[in-house]
Amino acid sequence: MDYKIINKNKNILGEGPYYVEELNQISWVDIVGKKLCILDSSYKEIVFNEKVSAAIPIDKTSNFIVLGETKMFLYKDSKIIDYISLESIMKSGQRCNDAKADALGRLWFTVITDNGNYLPGGALYLFDNGKIILKQDNVKLANGMAFSKDNKHFYFVDSILKEVYVYDFDLESGNISNRKVLFKVDGTPDGMSIDSNDNLFVAVWGGARIEVRDSQNGGLLDTINLPTKLITSLTFKKNDIIVTSASLDEKDPYRGDVFLIETKYLGRKEYFFKLK
Repeated sequence: MDYKIINKNKNILGEGPYYVEELNQISWVDIVGKKLCILDSSYKEIVFNEKVSAAIPIDKTSNFIVLGETKMFLYKDSKIIDYISLESIMKSGQRCNDAKADALGRLWFTVITDNGNYLPGGALYLFDNGKIILKQDNVKLANGMAFSKDNKHFYFVDSILKEVYVYDFDLESGNISNRKVLFKVDGTPDGMSIDSNDNLFVAVWGGARIEVRDSQNGGLLDTINLPTKLITSLTFKKNDIIVTSASLDEKDPYRGDVFLIETKYLGRKEYFFKLK
């Protein structure tokens, strides 16, 4: 498949891409670089005073909710605003990792221990109307998420165990239940997205590829190869996939770049956070 590089700024640890069609806006974070990156008619970086692991657009705008190490921020009207403290749920050495909004505009986010061995275990939380609710504990490295088109299933990655899980999902209550291993990856699954046919797209860290998986049985449908090994996450821009990467391998000429890949798949728009 054809690809092009849309950003060559060598993100140290690029993650969490999002696309807002109404603004033709692509965004992502550089976790270690402590910045939110926004690409529309121009390119800009917003630098924070701590690592930021995810930034979700608010209601299809150029405003964001941003997850840091100690708090959630709002980037609103070009200003960084302290929003919600996370210190009550964080253990020593922990930080947020991935995040997604659901169809009701609530925020799902993961926490990991950023010390190399990811112990004590990470967790999955739901931020709903000002409350932070634990949804899954004892996760080694809590990572990518996706929701089925009918909002009856929730998909979730544990990178250390190399597993992708499927849960029954009740949208109204936000409850997840009946966790099952949908498939295991030969490599390290990282960020995840889903297309209009409910196929799962999983970035394989260290594997220079995206795996396309059947969300019903976990079967491998396709492999999309990239020229860099350390890919981290992805999102759709209609039939294109936007892919972030890391620059930890200095021998890799494409390290830390952001890619746009032309595909035969039709993506499904991600949901956005609703600020109440």
